[in-house]
Amino acid sequence: MGRPARHPAAAVRQFQLHVFELAYLLSLMRVESVAALPDAVLFPPDPDLRRKALAQGQKRLIDAGLLGENETGEGEYDSTLLALAAAIADPRCTVLTRLQTPDGKRVHSTTYLNRVHAVEVTQTGKQEFRVAALDGVADAVQRCRKAMGVPPLAAYEGATAEAPIHEFQAARAALAEGDTCTPVATFTQAGLPRDAAESFAAALATPETKGLVSVLKHAGGQVVGVRVLGLQRFEGASWLTMTRENGTAKVIVQAIDTDGFAGRLGQRIAECL
Repeated sequence: MGRPARHPAAAVRQFQLHVFELAYLLSLMRVESVAALPDAVLFPPDPDLRRKALAQGQKRLIDAGLLGENETGEGEYDSTLLALAAAIADPRCTVLTRLQTPDGKRVHSTTYLNRVHAVEVTQTGKQEFRVAALDGVADAVQRCRKAMGVPPLAAYEGATAEAPIHEFQAARAALAEGDTCTPVATFTQAGLPRDAAESFAAALATPETKGLVSVLKHAGGQVVGVRVLGLQRFEGASWLTMTRENGTAKVIVQAIDTDGFAGRLGQRIAECL
């Protein structure tokens, strides 16, 4: 009789995996690329190198009790881990969270979603990944919100504006050259009260934190659409920027709080699922 796979209790919903273990699991799904993961490491083009990596991954999984054999000699996998790997390999939606603080600290996480599972993957070391099951879309949205540091209440509540992309880009270029008057005028004309326009211009020029949330839509194993939410924070105000849903060449600017951010991101994910 072979060694049985260890099946964790229902409460165990995350796994710490070496890159070779993750590579082995993804090899079972017959994929050659995964959004936001290091393809060169997980899927090395050199056949010999790949065989060695997969053999090491298999051995590590066996040693961890996540892979074994049943009485007939067939491989027996931890069912939870296998389901999470399948969601990573073939998602309907991927959410990439990237945040940078003034001290240089960076927060990176990736969430893969299909209609059954939501899986967060975080690189915790050079060769280590944490794979965690989330409680659906709502949990994924809230984890993203916390990672981005969106506050419960919004300064300049209700402040929104809409500007053509070329005007928005010109305003950013002016800020880069030290001109604040032109951007404030642009954002005021676009619909922000003057004090809100000054706050937003400052957030673009010298953000306390800045980040991007990219929502990728998948179909047939390919990325078929990308929506990006930008976030800038400055002196208690959080500002969200994004293009219009119908793809017109305009940028929406919105003072954002917890509910506003969750609503916008939830809408983007729903469009993919």
